[in-house]
Amino acid sequence: MSDNVIIFPREKVGGRVSPTEQDIKDNLDTFKYTHIQETVSLVAPILFQHISLAGFDIFEDDDSDESLKESAFLVEAIRAILCKYYGLDHPFQKL
Repeated sequence: MSDNVIIFPREKVGGRVSPTEQDIKDNLDTFKYTHIQETVSLVAPILFQHISLAGFDIFEDDDSDESLKESAFLVEAIRAILCKYYGLDHPFQKL
């Protein structure tokens, strides 16, 4: 190890345990997932509203269960794109 690197103690410093690099990464990933979820919650209703305004009432069909599944697929696809932006894995990225 280089002589100019200071290793911070893992034990309590000032009444708190100093976080590990993995703790920091986990907290950052949690923040990223929260940001993605908030963005999807804001964007999805606007997207469906614009689709409806364009004349595609996807929820007016007799087969509303199928429309709901397709809409959920679209929302997950958006979530997968945002996860990719942050370098996070999402199962839809393999599709």
